[in-house]
Amino acid sequence: MGYRIGAVGMGHWFERLQEAVRRGDRISVVKAAGIRSYDEKMEIFAKAGVPRENYFRIKPFEPLPDEFFEGIEIVYIASPNQFHAEQVIQALSKGKFVVVEKTIAVNEEEFNRVMDYIKNNGLTNKIHLHLHYLRKALTMELPSLLLTAAREYGKISSVSATFFEQKSAEDLRRAWLLRPENGGIFMDWVHPMEILYRQCGARFLECLGVKPFIINSGYDTVNPTAVEARFALEGLNFTEDAVATIRVGKGFEETRCKTVRFYFESGSFLDINYADSAEEYNSVFRGTWQLVENSEGKQNVVAEGAPTGMTPYEFLVYDTANLVESGKPLLSIEDISALFGAQWKFQKAIKGVAPSSDKVEIRDFIKAGLEKFY
Repeated sequence: MGYRIGAVGMGHWFERLQEAVRRGDRISVVKAAGIRSYDEKMEIFAKAGVPRENYFRIKPFEPLPDEFFEGIEIVYIASPNQFHAEQVIQALSKGKFVVVEKTIAVNEEEFNRVMDYIKNNGLTNKIHLHLHYLRKALTMELPSLLLTAAREYGKISSVSATFFEQKSAEDLRRAWLLRPENGGIFMDWVHPMEILYRQCGARFLECLGVKPFIINSGYDTVNPTAVEARFALEGLNFTEDAVATIRVGKGFEETRCKTVRFYFESGSFLDINYADSAEEYNSVFRGTWQLVENSEGKQNVVAEGAPTGMTPYEFLVYDTANLVESGKPLLSIEDISALFGAQWKFQKAIKGVAPSSDKVEIRDFIKAGLEKFY
């Protein structure tokens, strides 16, 4: 059976995790808690082997019951983001290892409160923040790709990251992610920041500007469904005036793009093109990369590839077991604090900025993202 998990929230992540769990015996989900009834999620619970008596229905903002923590070693938190901070603290206070999806908290004050609790109680080796883009095959290959390119073309002078998702029924059901109490679209798409920080050694300085948009009013009519943010960067792999332009959004009618482009001092660039998660889990395709030489206005692909390897949720099984066995999470508390510092800079910059629904401005935003302008 392996290490026993109590899962909080049984969303889309669960089926991906369960597929990875079935391929080994290192962890198993034996308990669950959520706001829906057992019958509403019966098919998911049946696949996981979680019996009715091991499911605990809770109300929003209600603590997890003591019985939930009995007989498990790990708590996996994948509830709406606004509940993460309290659930992390509660699970740690019960002596459990904690794996938390995407974010520990949704604002700087709440984040610092959780960090202080972890550090003051000597629990830095008990928590793993799951950021699944860190464990994508392309991301893991990135340092060696950048090292090879830098020898020929110089340091990174700018980065253009575009993550546009097409409209989907699943996202329409999860539009709560866009609300401030859950962190908003930029926190939901923290992935460009994790790639730049962890794999490229970037440190985020000031936020140079933000532009929020409402791409799809079916998702939300008040909160941004897409945003552009520019950051000044520093780090050994970057020029002194390096910048990153990050464009993320949901609900596009036909547009889809999940690419990070790294421009080098010479003008040449490296593209890493991510596969959709569903495609990854149903095939061996993990995305592609291309190194493009830009000389005298002519572009020529000089190298390209398509990496293979495990899916992020197969790595999650490994990382979870490793947390228990070694007490060494993939990201340290210092890593997490540095990474989410960019989120707090963004939140300060966007405060009071109204999102645009102007068709011309949206068209220009999409065009700039697809053409990787920085």
